[in-house]
Amino acid sequence: MNARMSWHAALVAAITLGYIGFGVFVGGGYDPGRDVAEAFAIVHDGARPLLGPVFAGHVRFGPLWFWLMALPMFVAPTWFAAAMTAVLVGALQFPLAYAAGKRLGGRQLGLLWAVALAMPGWASFETV
Repeated sequence: MNARMSWHAALVAAITLGYIGFGVFVGGGYDPGRDVAEAFAIVHDGARPLLGPVFAGHVRFGPLWFWLMALPMFVAPTWFAAAMTAVLVGALQFPLAYAAGKRLGGRQLGLLWAVALAMPGWASFETV
């Protein structure tokens, strides 16, 4: 049992670290760039956004996400601090999916959920 649990944990950790590694290398796209620009404006220009990012092109969230990304910029006032915040928060999806799947249906479901999240999404195929 312990060997299987550690194998699952190692795979989820590898996926998480791979996500972080590629996030540092790639840097993001339009959405992360927009979010970093908003966080940069909060810290350096005194901006106070009232609206947050648009989700799925229809629902607008509050500005909490922009403020979360601005927090590390108060300590290290560079765009890289905000970009890494987005990468690290995004990387949490894999261990959280594993934990949720494990609670709902066992270790197999948790592992399947984490691995499925690591697969390219539809947007990746649209750019080909």
